Amino acid sequence: MPVLKADSLQSTVYSIPKKILLSLFTLLLVTTVSGQKSVVISATPLEQAKQDYAFQIIKYNETHKKYAAAKNNYMAFKTAAAKNEAFIQTQQYIVQVHNVYKTYLLVINERSNLYDWGTSGFSKDEEHKLIQEEIKNLEDLRNEATKLTTLEETVAHAQKLKDQASKKTFPTAYKLLARTDYAQLTELEYLFGQNAQKIDEFATENIPENDSALLLNWQTAISNTKAAIRKDMDAKKIEISALAPNLVFNSDNVTFDFKTMSQRSLFTPTVGLLKEILNLL
Repeated sequence: MPVLKADSLQSTVYSIPKKILLSLFTLLLVTTVSGQKSVVISATPLEQAKQDYAFQIIKYNETHKKYAAAKNNYMAFKTAAAKNEAFIQTQQYIVQVHNVYKTYLLVINERSNLYDWGTSGFSKDEEHKLIQEEIKNLEDLRNEATKLTTLEETVAHAQKLKDQASKKTFPTAYKLLARTDYAQLTELEYLFGQNAQKIDEFATENIPENDSALLLNWQTAISNTKAAIRKDMDAKKIEISALAPNLVFNSDNVTFDFKTMSQRSLFTPTVGLLKEILNLL
């Protein structure tokens, strides 16, 4: 998103920064498409949120085309009528950017409800409170945008929205995504531990005596896997907890790139490990 300056009004193009969209919206590229398939049946809150987001993206693309056409027409002819049309389309475009940001926050908020945060050490209620506060901020800004009366006023408002997005909207979304990802993994860790315990108890009672050494080796492997997962998860939690409260995103540099691929890879062999001892019974 370029910096909007009053003295370069005619050459300014207000748009959602592509790097920010790529970094924050990647998670929705597949789920948004799948969400559009649930129109006929009763949609879950998450499915409905994804449908709303997909609709707002379509509207965003439409308003951007109209905005770009009106801007080019005004730059070419500089008539009062062209300037008025440029103002109308710019205002509608800015309002639509607000709508995209809001519906995206609603999607990730609903996604966070898929998981049990009880073992994560983070408070889902607190995260949801921050998201709701940011949604309210965007709604207030959107209301301001609908009351603009001149093309020049759209420049100041666009800068205001840019600052809000880079300093509040994107960081708030990023932190919720990071904590949701961690909550998902801690839930998986908990389920692995529960299943391992049940299988261990069953195997201990039923394994043939001559296979007791294999059971011991399996128990050791389970213990080592649990320890490795917990060590990596502890490190990831420290990383998430250390995110600065004044985290800022901009169109040129995404300050943090949160990934949980290394943590997820630790769970890959767990299913086979759980089945291994059952094959001996």
